[in-house]
Amino acid sequence: MAGIKLLVYPLLCLPIALFLFPDPVIVGSIVLSIGMPTASMVVMFSEQYQKEVKTASSGVILTTVCSLITIPLVYIFFLN
Repeated sequence: MAGIKLLVYPLLCLPIALFLFPDPVIVGSIVLSIGMPTASMVVMFSEQYQKEVKTASSGVILTTVCSLITIPLVYIFFLN
């Protein structure tokens, strides 16, 4: 699932962003922001509602570690 969020979503977003925005800086910002790791807010919400806190924490850690590789890949292959 982390690979889908970090690589597939930016790939799907790229043609839409290119169609809607002519400025490459805006397109790059949109695509890179979609390829960012899961925010820690997910863990805060799961704690507040006492649902799947360990799963949410694992997701944040996994996507953060994977993003060390995927963010440069998104930049190199999709935006260069």
